[in-house]
Amino acid sequence: RRGIRHLCITEDGTPGSAVIGIISEHDVVLLHGNNPAVLAREIAQTEDVAGLARLRERGDELVTQYLARGINVRFVADMIAEINDALVARLIALAERRLEAGGLVKPASNYCWLSLGSDGRREQLIQTDQDSALVYEDPAESEREQTAAYYGRLASEVTQGLASCGFALCPGNNMASNPEWCQPLSIWKEYFRKWIRVPKEEALLNAATFFDFRPVHGDFALAHALRECITGELASDRTALILLAKNAAHNPPATGLWERLNVEKKGPHDGLFDLKLRAMKPVTEAVRVLALDRGVHPLTGTLDRIERMAADDRSIECIRPDIVEAYELFMRYRVLYGSRGEDAGRYLDLRKMSVQELHRLKYLFSSVSSLVKLVQVRYQLDALGLR
Repeated sequence: RRGIRHLCITEDGTPGSAVIGIISEHDVVLLHGNNPAVLAREIAQTEDVAGLARLRERGDELVTQYLARGINVRFVADMIAEINDALVARLIALAERRLEAGGLVKPASNYCWLSLGSDGRREQLIQTDQDSALVYEDPAESEREQTAAYYGRLASEVTQGLASCGFALCPGNNMASNPEWCQPLSIWKEYFRKWIRVPKEEALLNAATFFDFRPVHGDFALAHALRECITGELASDRTALILLAKNAAHNPPATGLWERLNVEKKGPHDGLFDLKLRAMKPVTEAVRVLALDRGVHPLTGTLDRIERMAADDRSIECIRPDIVEAYELFMRYRVLYGSRGEDAGRYLDLRKMSVQELHRLKYLFSSVSSLVKLVQVRYQLDALGLR
């Protein structure tokens, strides 16, 4: 941006070496101690999972430090996504080495590791449970069993490695280690065709996380082929989009009577505000369905998507500034005020927030309501009786 100087981060800190990233002058103060570029390089050179786990903990420390100092939340999210990607790439390299040492020959078919969910959107500021998949080229008939066995072993090794680094196993088993989500390209295309052509509401709801996939390591052309398949299928049948729009419009409201924030009334989170379900999820789901409809690829980030669509959509442009501010604030509050433990910052402790912060939070929920209303009108949910 004009008036702000930027610093180029190189691979080993010397002129002429590979460029890893660019940060603003405002962020230079944070280079002392933990440096994201140095951290990524150390990850790429680490030889054991225990060492990788220690380095990933430093990534969490960076997130808290950066946000506490007021650094832009999207900068921080991009930074942690790069660290996560470096971690996955290193775990894959170590797993491939172990498999080779065990006598398993790497198949001729290329593969691509896909990140799903919040990490697929580059929004995973806090370590949550894993969401991943693996797609590989369709092998020759004679090599199918060997190829499936190899990539199944590879996926299991990497998944366990991520668990050792603090990423909990997905309760719904949406991980590459699940044989169902470790398949050749032709099978993945059939999955998406089935979800789109014969959409069952519950199955589509569970599969929504797969629409946010992002290639992390391997042959990215496989991911591009999947994107083209999705775009083509949605262009020929809009039923799935309408059901996705319905799901986006039916999230629990953030506020109730007299604009009071709706907190949990019972259970282990009694008195806490569900930031994920009542604030972030409505935005994520509404933007996803609009982006899928518009074929906004390969962008998967919620704010990247809405900014791209706003460029030629007046209705979206009108609410874009407030939506961007709201979502960035939700992401920041999840780290700074979210409760810890098994919920990964999902529940907000309103008692830790100032009166001004609470007022701002309530105001921004009106922009979320405007976004949801846009989806309701655009997909004619009232006329279809799906509101």
